[in-house]
Parts: sequence; C-alpha cells; structure tokens
Amino acid sequence: MPRPQNTGVAQPESWFVDWIRGGASDSGVTVTADSSLTYSTIWQAVNVLAGDVGQLPLDRYKRTGDDGQDREVDRAHVTQNLVRWRANEFASAQDFWETLMVYALLWGNGMAEIERDERGRAVSFTPLLPDRTHMEILTNGRPLVVTRQGDDYDDLGSYRAIRYSNVFHLKGISWNGLWGVSVIEKARNSWGLGLSQEKYANKYFANDARPSGTLETPEVLDDKAYARLRADWKRIHEGLDNVGRIAILEQGSKFNPMSFTNRDSQWLESRQFQRGEIASWFNLPPHKVGDMKDATFSNIEEQNRNYLNTSLMRWLVKIAAECREKLLTDGEKAKDSRFFEHNTAALLRGDLETRMNAYAVAINNRVMCPNEARRRENLPAFDGGDEFLVPLNIGQGGGDNAPNDPDPTPDANTGGQAQDANKEAFRAQLNYIADVEAKRIRQEARKPDRFIAFMERFYSVQWPRQVRDLLTPWGQAERAEAWCARSLEILDQVVGTASAPRFADAIEDVLKEWPGRVEAMVKDIFPKGNAA
Repeated sequence: MPRPQNTGVAQPESWFVDWIRGGASDSGVTVTADSSLTYSTIWQAVNVLAGDVGQLPLDRYKRTGDDGQDREVDRAHVTQNLVRWRANEFASAQDFWETLMVYALLWGNGMAEIERDERGRAVSFTPLLPDRTHMEILTNGRPLVVTRQGDDYDDLGSYRAIRYSNVFHLKGISWNGLWGVSVIEKARNSWGLGLSQEKYANKYFANDARPSGTLETPEVLDDKAYARLRADWKRIHEGLDNVGRIAILEQGSKFNPMSFTNRDSQWLESRQFQRGEIASWFNLPPHKVGDMKDATFSNIEEQNRNYLNTSLMRWLVKIAAECREKLLTDGEKAKDSRFFEHNTAALLRGDLETRMNAYAVAINNRVMCPNEARRRENLPAFDGGDEFLVPLNIGQGGGDNAPNDPDPTPDANTGGQAQDANKEAFRAQLNYIADVEAKRIRQEARKPDRFIAFMERFYSVQWPRQVRDLLTPWGQAERAEAWCARSLEILDQVVGTASAPRFADAIEDVLKEWPGRVEAMVKDIFPKGNAA
C-alpha cells in the first residue's frame, strides 16, 4: 500500500525499518518474523494452522448431472495437478500451501505469482517473499503488486511489477479488503512480552548467583576477605549447573534459606497466560498450543471440531475463493460449472472402530453404498458394491415390520445384483471383524505367560460389545456372542496343549480357521446363491 511518508533506502526512517523488521516492543525486545518463531508457542500455532491447511486435499471439481447437483474431481485439468500435487517444479502443493499460510499468519499477506500457459491456464505458483513485496494502487484504482528480487534496496532494477490478476493473494483481516494487516506489527507488544520473559529466564539461569539460601556474617569483613568470599561464592553458585548448591559456612556465618517467592510464582503464571494469549492471536483453541489446563479427554474431540469450524475453515474458504477468482475462466465462473474445495473428512477421521460403525449404519440405511465406504478407506471396489443394499432385517416387501428374510428370492436382475452386493458387503464386514481379532491375538501371542489374562480381559466385555455393535446394523447382533465363544474355545485348546516356545506358531495355525468361520456365517445367513 502507499507509504505514509517518503524515506531513503540508504538511511531509512525508523518507521520503514519497523515496517520491514517488525520493530521493537514496549518490553525492548525486537519482534520480527524470525524472532517470533523462536518462541515455541508461536511456532506451534503457525505450524498447526499451516500444516493442517497443507495436508488437507484441495481439488478442482466439475458439476455433473442434469441439475448440476452431483460433482466429480476434474482430474484432467492442469490446475487440478497444480493445487493438489505440484505447485511448481521444485515444490509440492503441500509445501506451497504451508508456505503461503506462514506468510499470511505472520505478515497478514501470503502472495504467489501465477505463471500461465499460452491458453491462459495457471501452470505454476511462485511464492513472493512478504518482506520484499507490497501493493501499490494505480491512478485507475487497480492494485499492482511490486516485488524485489535482490537484497539491495537501492537496486531499482531488482524491482518488478506484477498484475494483480496474476497473483494468488491469501490475506488475513484487512482495513480495506485489499491488503492484510500485519500480525507481527499488531502483536508486537504481546509477543514481545513472551520473548522478553524467555530471555529473562535464559539470563537468570546463565548468570544467577542465588543458591538455596544466603550467608550472614557476625562481623564486617575487610576488603580482602570480602573479595575472597565473593569470588568463591560466584565460582561455586553461579550458572545453571550450580543452582541450589549449599554455601560453606565459616567464622560464625549463618545460612538463611530462601523460599519460592510470590514474584517467582507470578512469573510462572504469566508464562502460562502467554500461551493462551498467543493462541487468541491465531484464533486457536488453547490445547492446540499445548495449554491443556481446561482440556479433558471428553472434550478434546469437540474442541477439534470447533477448531475446524472456527479456526481453520475461514482459511480454507479464503483459499477456495481465491482459486475460483484466479484459476477459473470467466465462462466457468459465470456458469458456476467448476469450483475448488478442501476435503476436510481426513481431519475429522475418527478411530477405526468409530469409522466402521458409521459405515455400517450408512450402508444399512442406504446413505452410502459399500464401495463408497471402501474408497474412503483406500480399499479396492468389488463387483456389485455400487448397489445400495437392502437391510437384512427388511423382507422382500420392504416394510419396517416385514419378517426377517435375509435371502428374499430376487424377481429381477436388479434385485439379484442388490442381494449379491448385500452378501458381499456383509462378508467384508465379517472379514474386518476377523482381521482385527486375529491381529490382536497374534500380538498377544508373543507373551504366552500373559495370554490367559488377555483372553479373560478381551473376551469378557470389550470385544463382544464391539462385534455386537458392528453386526447390529445387519440385524445379526445375537451372533456376536456365538462368534466370541467359538474363538475362546479354539484358543483354550491351544493354551492347554502348546508349549511356550511353540505358542506363537500354534496360534498362527489355528488362526487359519478364521476365514472359514467367516464363510460359514455368510452361508448360514445367505443359504441360497453362495457361489461367490
């Protein structure tokens, strides 16, 4: 933006130095981008936001279907590769988005030059260093970005102007909607206080001459005795390695122990307070910067969801909006036929058990087809998995009160395909149960002396409940007890016959029965048409 006054670059005014470097805070500590990142809480805050934006997949979508409500990734377009995989020849898209976020979080503006091909399509992003880039407003009111490529401010040949339409501009809050406010400048005093406290602590431990107490002598010491005592005291007690050492008493000297003062306590409290204050500058929940004072395991999940909605989402929306403005053609924008969006599902991805339960409910209620769930888990599709399934506890009539007929006779090819897909999806669910159980058994078999205790603990409540939850959407919850009872019976035989050296091998041998158990249950539930 236009400068408030003129200045030379050979002997710049103080305002210009402050604008470039950040300036000194009221605490006397100079706050710059480099110095602020030496403060662990600021580093963590920047790293969390920049890292999460970088790792979330960003895709270019095209609208499909007669009403344009469906969509699919526009994989063939060059900008899909640009925003998702490679920002330029030397940087991945993840590295680029992280870098741009660091610029925006600290300087208020993250900018990159857009290189276009002969058809005007964006093919490369080149980040513009924020301390060498500014915006000028032309007489026609249009913005122009000016960047310096060299280190010499006086080298006018190193300055280059770029049309704003060829600059990807990610900005924070702004006074005029064109140029973001520098966070370093606004947070100078707040961050300077934290940096000064850290500097004070370092100096304290490096130079402090306070042991765990003080000496009091009954008589006034002459200069020679005083100098010797002072030198010995400093040599024995100064420095971090000597903190807390006890002084040697002589000639009636008394040791007066020193307690932890209120000043020390307040200093520690202020250090804790600084974490929360820095988190507020970045609109982060405190636990994201290591402040776990008010966090519990019961509310961390909710805090993570709030983090996505209140902290991260605004940046994702800004990026998607700028992609639309700078990477789509006028025709694509007019028709609203293309758009950019982040996939936030990875950030909200729960544990394996939670995901499997959610998939089972979604498939059983025809919200998802089995192959959609498999794609989310990066698993290959299977034939018939794109069909929406008929729940096992719904008969051929399809009513909620219909009798439980898991194998209705199909009256058409479509019905037969759906039933086959239903069977395959149920088989996949059972295979998942068997795989998880076998993996846990193998792990515990490495400790034969503790295996019985594992069996009692694992099969008493924990695993039967999980199996029941996974089979409930299929109307087969009662089979969980039978499955676990049979597992215990097989494992009991191994415990009673196998020696410790051969225990793991014996377990591996019986686990070969698990796939057959899966097929037996599938055959029992689907007695017809079992040619898989």
